[in-house]
Amino acid sequence: MTNGNSSDRLDRIEAIVESNSRAIQATSAAIQTTSAAIQATSANLDKLNIEFQETKAIANSNSRAIQAMLEQQATDRLRHQERMEKYDQEIAELKDISSRLTKVQTGMANNVEQYRRNKPNNFKKINGN
Repeated sequence: MTNGNSSDRLDRIEAIVESNSRAIQATSAAIQTTSAAIQATSANLDKLNIEFQETKAIANSNSRAIQAMLEQQATDRLRHQERMEKYDQEIAELKDISSRLTKVQTGMANNVEQYRRNKPNNFKKINGN
């Protein structure tokens, strides 16, 4: 019986070793598959990181361009406002000149009318009468 028990025990040990060997091979295959997946994921992460950096650079560039455009708009708006103030001032001056010219014209018309009415008296004054 000792031989039988030893043989059974040896068979069980060989079965366990065979089972462990298959388990190790399966685990090794799983590790290789997982390793390949990790490498692929790492490559994808590298690619995504590069794309992210490129996108970030584009966003920063666009941000600077937008800021420059906003600054240019503010400058243009200020220049426009200054021009409009200058135009308003010039228009006020032109209105003032126009008003004065109208007064001069009215005064001249009144003088001419008064001269025509007093024409005989003016000749008398000129002739010394």
